[in-house]
Amino acid sequence: MDRRQLHPYTRLLLLVSGIIGTAWSQAPLPIAGFEMILLVILAVNSGIRLIVIFLMIVLLPMMVMLTVFHLFVHSLNGPVFIAQMLTVLKLTVYTTLIQIALIIPLQYVHFTFRKWGFRKDSLLILVSSYFVWMDVVKRSERILLARFSQGYIEKRTFMAKLRQIPFLLVPLIIGIMRTAAERSQSWDEKGLVERLETVRFSPVRGMNAYNCIIVLLAISWLVYNGVLLINRH
Repeated sequence: MDRRQLHPYTRLLLLVSGIIGTAWSQAPLPIAGFEMILLVILAVNSGIRLIVIFLMIVLLPMMVMLTVFHLFVHSLNGPVFIAQMLTVLKLTVYTTLIQIALIIPLQYVHFTFRKWGFRKDSLLILVSSYFVWMDVVKRSERILLARFSQGYIEKRTFMAKLRQIPFLLVPLIIGIMRTAAERSQSWDEKGLVERLETVRFSPVRGMNAYNCIIVLLAISWLVYNGVLLINRH
C-alpha cells in the first residue's frame, strides 16, 4: 500500500473539520494558509497536474473577476472587498476539501465507502459512479486524440483542449449511456450486485505518520477557529 494514501476516516475527518472550521473563520490570512496546506496534500495524493488545472479553472478566474469588479465599483481596501475575498477563499477551501475526500484510487473505492457506512443500494450507486467517471475520462481522451489526428486540433495545449468541449458532449453522452447499460447487464449476469457486500477489496491499512499529521491538522484547524468563534461572542 502507498504510505501516502489517506485512510477513509482521515478523509472524512479532514472534510468535516475543514468545512466547519473554515465556516467559523473570519480572517482571510489563516484561510489562505490552510488552503496552501490543502493544495500540498492534494498534490501529494493526486499529482501536481491536478493542482495546476484547479488553479487555472477555479481559483484564478474567481480572483480576476473579483479584482476587476472592485476596480470599477469599490476600493480594493474597502470592507466589501474583504468580505467577498473571504467568501472566495472559503469556496476555494471547500472545493479543495471535496477533491481530497473524493479523489480515491480505484482499488480503495469499495473499502473507503464501506468504512464510511454505505451499504447495499447506496454502495452500488457510489461504486458504479466511479466506473462512469473513468469511462468519461477515457472516452474524452479517445475523442480528443481522434480530433487531433484529423487536424481539428493544431496544438495539444490545455486551452486548445478546452475549446473542444462542445464537440465532446454528444459522442460522450451517447457512449456513456451505452457502456452504462452494458455494465449493468454484465454485473447482473455475474452476480456482482449481490457479491458487492461480501467481496474483499484492497484495504488501507493502519494510521501511518502521514495520516496522523493530517488528523492533527484537521483537529487543530477546528479547535483554533472554535476558540476564536467563542472569543468573538
